[in-house]
Amino acid sequence: LYSDLISFNKENLRKSEYGRKKFFRNNKPLAKGNILKLPEVAEVFESLAKEGSRYMYEGEWAKKAVKIIQNKGGVITKKDFQRYKINWRKPLNINYRGYKIYSLSGRTFGGLTAILSLKTLENFDIASLKEHYSNNADTLEILIRINNEAEKTINSLNPKKFDNIFFIKNLINRKSKEIWNKIKKEIKFDYKLNRGNHSYQVSVIDKEGNTITGT
Repeated sequence: LYSDLISFNKENLRKSEYGRKKFFRNNKPLAKGNILKLPEVAEVFESLAKEGSRYMYEGEWAKKAVKIIQNKGGVITKKDFQRYKINWRKPLNINYRGYKIYSLSGRTFGGLTAILSLKTLENFDIASLKEHYSNNADTLEILIRINNEAEKTINSLNPKKFDNIFFIKNLINRKSKEIWNKIKKEIKFDYKLNRGNHSYQVSVIDKEGNTITGT
């Protein structure tokens, strides 16, 4: 996997002397079985262990990073690193089929896309299908469309709105229904959420060993 990633990113890796030196042998990307040594990464870890986060934001690493970034036309300064603060946020959560699902809050796109997709999927009883969705092209298309619509919705937002959890929760509840209604119109598939009456055999055993069973 790692050698495939190196090969996939070879053009970017060639742009720096460090990349050419570390990730190539005889001008070819490292292949499976080659040995990759990154003592610079080990140095960073060791320095972090000794100096803590100050090494990253005020120490040697920060100085080198600013120099390289500015040489490439970037605008980050030492003060940007020094002013950096971590904001601890409560995770975002939704109810999904009786479960509470937690995801990243704040200005992150992936977590919001995932929970919006799940909330939309609540409208579709995927467990009722005879085949697993990976073997059913129609169902797989539905899942892909749900994800694509969720991505478009989240990516269209101003990231500042992500700070408002109340807004995000309302958006997810509202948009999940809109996305599902749109997909139902775009795809014709033989599916009904309510498929009639069913019988269930239920057995309950308490901590004292008492048993109740019924249909």
